[in-house]
Amino acid sequence: MIRLYNACKGQSLILPTASETVDRREGFTVFRWLLRFLRVWGEKTGMLILLASVMMGLIWLDSYLTRPDQGVIGDDYPGAGIVVRSKQLHFWLPETVRELASPLSQVQTLRDHKDLRRFLESRHQESLRYAVTTRAYQANGGHSDITFIRRPYEDPHYFQEFLDILAGSGGKLDGNTVADFLGASVHIISKERLNRSLSEMITERQVW
Repeated sequence: MIRLYNACKGQSLILPTASETVDRREGFTVFRWLLRFLRVWGEKTGMLILLASVMMGLIWLDSYLTRPDQGVIGDDYPGAGIVVRSKQLHFWLPETVRELASPLSQVQTLRDHKDLRRFLESRHQESLRYAVTTRAYQANGGHSDITFIRRPYEDPHYFQEFLDILAGSGGKLDGNTVADFLGASVHIISKERLNRSLSEMITERQVW
C-alpha cells in the first residue's frame, strides 16, 4: 500500500500495491466462480425436484384410476387374490372306506382323533388317504381349483370331515349317496389302482 500526501488540499491518497491488486482480482474471480456454481447447482436441484414431483403425480394418478371402487377388476389392486369363500367340489375316496363304514366297524363310537388313530391301527389302515378338490373364490371375481391330499391317521384337523365321509357311506359306498350327504361329487378309486399315485389317478379322470 502506498500513501501520497497532497500538500494543496492537505489530504493523503492511498494507492494499492501491485500484489494487493492481484489479490483483489483473484478474490473477484473466486466470487464469480462461486456464483456460477450456485447458479448451476440451483438449476440441477430445481430439475430434480420437478422430476420427482412429476413421478409422484403419475403414481397417484395410476393408483386413483385403478381403485377397486372404480369398477376395475383385476389382479393389480391390493387384495385382489384374497379368497373370500371356498366350496368343496370333489371327493376322491378309496374303496377301503366301505369296510371302515360298515355297521360292524363301530365307527360311531369314535369321539376324537385319538380314537380314530386306534380305529385305523386295528384295521391296518394307517396309510389310508383320500383327496378333496376345493374351489377358492377370490375377491377379484376369479377362482382357482386346488386338490388336497388327506391323511386321516396323521392329520387331526379333518377328523370331523372323515367321520362325515364314513357316515355318508353308511356301509354301502355309493357315489351318489355320499355326494348327497357331503354336497360334492364323489369318485371311487378301486383297490387295484391304489398302488399308483393318487395325484396321477385324479389327473387321469379329468373330472374338472
